[in-house]
Amino acid sequence: MSLLVMKFGGNVLSRPDGIHEMLRIIASQRPIWDEIVVVMSALSGITDALQALARTAESGDQGNVRSEIASLRELHIEALASPLATMPTCTPSSRS
Repeated sequence: MSLLVMKFGGNVLSRPDGIHEMLRIIASQRPIWDEIVVVMSALSGITDALQALARTAESGDQGNVRSEIASLRELHIEALASPLATMPTCTPSSRS
């Protein structure tokens, strides 16, 4: 069994077409490798947003914590939805 670990950093993920490019690169390697593991850096601005979220949680403001978590979740869904829709050969899988 052959395994490829690919790591994508902030440079690729900071550009609007970065996720699409990342998926294209992954798909191009799929025929060559039995398994591919993808490691990604946080999207641009997310580390700062998580730190702000931690401060909000520490203050006890549960309403804003829930709202900020929902916003971060939606941002990630939107970031992945369009590129994945254009890549029918890119099918995610996971193992327990």
